[in-house]
Amino acid sequence: MAEDGTGHGDLSMYDQQVPYKTVHKTVRYGLKAQLKVPRPVSEKQTPGAVESFQQTLDSSCAN
Repeated sequence: MAEDGTGHGDLSMYDQQVPYKTVHKTVRYGLKAQLKVPRPVSEKQTPGAVESFQQTLDSSCAN
């Protein structure tokens, strides 16, 4: 068991470069899952715009 208590071993000794195709094939077909990629954020969007929108939305939905 790892020292951090997670149950995962120290994988830092396996400093390997793995092609994306290999990772995709393993995750998609081996684990029957899909890789998740975050959507890009517009460069024009001001910092904090999402948080202020969510607060406004939450307060308007509460009424």
